[in-house]
Amino acid sequence: MKAGISTASFFNRIHNEDAFIQLKNLGCDLTEVFFTTYSEYEEEFAKKMAGLQDGLTVHSVHALGTQFEPELYNVSSRVRLDAEKIFKKVCRAAQILNAKYLTFHGPYRLKKKPYNIDYKKFGTRTNEIIQIAEEYGLKLSYENVHYAFFNEPFFFQKLKEFCPMLYGTLDIKQSIQGGIDPYDILEAIGDRLSTVHICDIQSNNETAAIGKGIFDFEKLINTLKGKKINAPIILELYSKDYLTLDDLKKNFEYIKHLIKLY
Repeated sequence: MKAGISTASFFNRIHNEDAFIQLKNLGCDLTEVFFTTYSEYEEEFAKKMAGLQDGLTVHSVHALGTQFEPELYNVSSRVRLDAEKIFKKVCRAAQILNAKYLTFHGPYRLKKKPYNIDYKKFGTRTNEIIQIAEEYGLKLSYENVHYAFFNEPFFFQKLKEFCPMLYGTLDIKQSIQGGIDPYDILEAIGDRLSTVHICDIQSNNETAAIGKGIFDFEKLINTLKGKKINAPIILELYSKDYLTLDDLKKNFEYIKHLIKLY
């Protein structure tokens, strides 16, 4: 098990093209690249980042899902195909960076009504998306998000019945903000776990730097190790939650210490 830092932690502080240098300065050699806008999906941009990689492992790539991911499931074939063009750009960018996983949100829950998901139909389409990712050497990893379809354990449990190559990303804060025990999400994902996203969270559900909230990270790491899970733990802090890069480094070092300790 290793610790890493997502480039999302630098949002609005450091541009992605400068992130690898900063990660190395923090002593970090593992990351998830969070692309935040369309220009960053272009092959030229990914090659620019790759030129600065210098041994840094990009475990996964995460696009801004609201820009195209729901449309991958649209009833209109024209809409789906347009979304696929963007999705393939993201996959190609991830391939250039030698990423192994693609963190994915899928559709969002935009209406205040029950969603009756046809899991067989949804799974068929998800398998098509998985196949596209596989063409670029990537595994699709659905992340729990409290305002998306995967906001509770049953979604993943049911979907993986139809998608044998589906993986899952556990996001601690998203689970708690949705009123779900993160360990229930962990149980649902099971041996399909690819990645764990962490930041701390306060009693009012506001995010925080590690140690500034109420989440028990010792228990988390103990539980993961007890289950013999080797998925990396990647810090995904909001930039508002820390003051300096030295603060971020202290968070990272603390998690590395816990991994070594347990």
